[in-house]
Amino acid sequence: MLSISATAATDGRGKRVSRGDPEGQTGTIPKKMAGIPEQAGSDMAHVLHTRLSTSDISRAAEACRAHAEAFCAAPPAMSLVHVLPVVDADMRIAVEVMAERRR
Repeated sequence: MLSISATAATDGRGKRVSRGDPEGQTGTIPKKMAGIPEQAGSDMAHVLHTRLSTSDISRAAEACRAHAEAFCAAPPAMSLVHVLPVVDADMRIAVEVMAERRR
């Protein structure tokens, strides 16, 4: 099994992406983390479960829509958790991933 801890929507230099936009952030994060499973002998098609943590539950439908688009080829189980704002109020979404390794 491979676990990727909570990942936020930032670019390669740590700069926030899609400030305050849950849909944009949720769409960005899977692209950002796509190379991690490959380094560990897996890929995004082997993702079994994702956990979306959102600080703005009123916009959960936007995040869920972006999640469905990002994982349309092999939709994993998904949990949505409402959390208090953490580091930055503009960071509305964090995504955790659990994947299986390829056999």
